[in-house]
Amino acid sequence: MLSNIVLDEFDRELEGRGLRFSRYADDSNIYVRSKRAGERVMESLKGFLITKLKLKVNEQKSAVARPWDRKFLGFSFTNAGIPKRRIAPKAVDRFKGRVRELTNRTRGVSIERMAEELARYLRGWPGYFGNCETPSVLADLEQWYRLLKPDAHGVRLQAHELKGAAATVAAECLRAIAEAMEGAGSAGQLDQCRELLPDAIGEFELYKSTLEREGWA
Repeated sequence: MLSNIVLDEFDRELEGRGLRFSRYADDSNIYVRSKRAGERVMESLKGFLITKLKLKVNEQKSAVARPWDRKFLGFSFTNAGIPKRRIAPKAVDRFKGRVRELTNRTRGVSIERMAEELARYLRGWPGYFGNCETPSVLADLEQWYRLLKPDAHGVRLQAHELKGAAATVAAECLRAIAEAMEGAGSAGQLDQCRELLPDAIGEFELYKSTLEREGWA
C-alpha cells in the first residue's frame, strides 16, 4: 500500500507522457516501440524517480529488453508470431521445485497428507496462471495431479494409463515405474505409490514432448 501511495505520482507522470505501462507495488513494466525509445525513457524516468520522488532505483533489476526476455508477476510473452501471454520460465521452475519438495519421499508424511497439500498448491497455481495463452504447462500440472489421487483405485487407473502411454513411446523406465505403481495401487499400498511418485514425475518430464506429440499429455 505504501508503494502505491508513493508511486501514484509516478503513474500520473507515465500517463501524462502517454506511455503504456503496468505496475504492481514497486514492480513495473513500460512498453515502447524500440530499444532506442526504451533507453531514452529509462534515463528520463530514472531522473524523475531520483530527483523528484527522492527514490533509489535498483539498477540490477532495471533493464531495456524485449518483452519476452522479461517477466512481470510470473508472466512473460512468446516471441513467435503474434505475442501470447505465457507463464515465465522462472515461475515454471519454481513450481517444479515446489512439487518435488511436496512429493519428496523423505518428508515422512502420509500419502493422504501429501496429496492434500499438493492438491491445494495445484489448485492455487491454475487459479493465478489460468489466464495464460499457452496452457500446455497447466495441462502438465493436471497430469501430475491425477497421479496423486489419494485412493488406491484412482492411483491404479492413472498408473495403468501412464503405462500405456509409456509403452507407446518406448519409454521403458517410465513404463516399469507405472507398472509398479499400478501393482501397488491394486494392492492398496499407497505408501509404495508415494515412494515411486518422484521417479515417475522425473521420467514423465523426460518424455513430455514426445508424449505431447502422440496426444498423451
